[in-house]
Amino acid sequence: MKKLMIAASGSNGGKTVITTGLLKVFLDRGYSVGAVKCGPDYIDPMFHRSVQGVRACNIDPFLMGKEGSMRALGGFLDDDLVLMEGAMGFYDGVAGTKEGSAYEIAGLTDTPVLLVVDPGKQGNTITAIIFGLQRFAEDSHIAGVILNRCDNGRYEYYRRVIERENGLPVLGYLEETEDAAVDSRHLGLVSPGEVQGYKEKLDRLARQMEQTLDINGILGLMKEHEGVEQVLQARDPVECGKCTIAVAKDEAFCFYYTNSLERLEALGAEIAYFSPLRDRALPEGTDALYLGGGYPELHMGKLARNEAMKAQIRASVEQGMPTLAECGGFLYLQKFLEDREGGVFRGCGVFPGKAFSCGKPVRFGYCRMKAETNSMLFNKGEEIPAHEFHYWDTDSNGEDMEICNPGKDKTYRECFAGENLYAGFPHICLDTKLPLAERFVKAGMRFRSERIG
Repeated sequence: MKKLMIAASGSNGGKTVITTGLLKVFLDRGYSVGAVKCGPDYIDPMFHRSVQGVRACNIDPFLMGKEGSMRALGGFLDDDLVLMEGAMGFYDGVAGTKEGSAYEIAGLTDTPVLLVVDPGKQGNTITAIIFGLQRFAEDSHIAGVILNRCDNGRYEYYRRVIERENGLPVLGYLEETEDAAVDSRHLGLVSPGEVQGYKEKLDRLARQMEQTLDINGILGLMKEHEGVEQVLQARDPVECGKCTIAVAKDEAFCFYYTNSLERLEALGAEIAYFSPLRDRALPEGTDALYLGGGYPELHMGKLARNEAMKAQIRASVEQGMPTLAECGGFLYLQKFLEDREGGVFRGCGVFPGKAFSCGKPVRFGYCRMKAETNSMLFNKGEEIPAHEFHYWDTDSNGEDMEICNPGKDKTYRECFAGENLYAGFPHICLDTKLPLAERFVKAGMRFRSERIG
């Protein structure tokens, strides 16, 4: 397995477009390819997976720990190539540090970095910006440059000055076209399924890249991955036992870490996907319920009209079915959901609150949760890494977890955590230092045992 990271100086620099385009180019050339998103973003891996179904996951040292991050990368050992997409700016990490940044992950995984640069209306100043990125921290791993939103007429000038002043190979350019533009919404990019003619756009983008990028030069930057086998062997999953976990997956609920789902399966759980939008009942034999994040606020009417599904979910939770509900899934369990226009819809009614739009990010970023009591997933006193990113809130947030944001002294309380429940806005990764996946599977096994006698 050879690997390469695509990074930039900030968000909206073209990382996702470059990454997905290169995935398509490499697949068309006959390589087996995997994709990694650095950080907690759920949407970019959807774009990675949209490229002919390539396997994609996240790497996040804050949420998963360093060993968990290495295990995630080790899942691609059978692939020829792995592309890693950075998050935000190259050095942007937790609370104004480099912790969890693309830079840290490049160092942790010993991965060369291909820097995407938008020259804008700059001249030689662009070399000073690249110089700063190269030298800001020890061993940046920056090995080459691609110019984004640049035409052929300007490319030769920039190539000469960057190679002269920065000593880095410039491996082509990408012009600004409709094929390289994707709309966004409040949680990031829209999903691939919402981009009209996405497959055709991707095909045209790959053909353009073959013309304007030095693909062989980019392949030449990629480095063999070494040393992950020992990390993988250090945590050979031991099957807990059999249970069926129903996972909500459709346009309204689509935010899941591949790492979490694969860990559950490795422990013996069967994942049964269902749609709260379309299905009238949970999958037969469900022993536990996983309601992930997503965009329920865009589908309130249809979710509200599916009374059969809401009633079964409410009854299942009340009867003690192990349930994990994050962010959008947590909103769905509220009694009422209010849209941006003030329309009110009925949710599942597990919790008594009303969800409403705040029009801006609420409690945004990484956080650490401290368990106040023993519960399905957490033991009292344990600290759990998590992150929040949502524009909706509720007047029934719970108070079973004490939460603080890195770099801040202030704490607050939210979430519901009980013997068979974790529900709240914070997202967690189940494949982390704590045995969260094991605890969820064992809870499902207990429920299964009680259900079938």
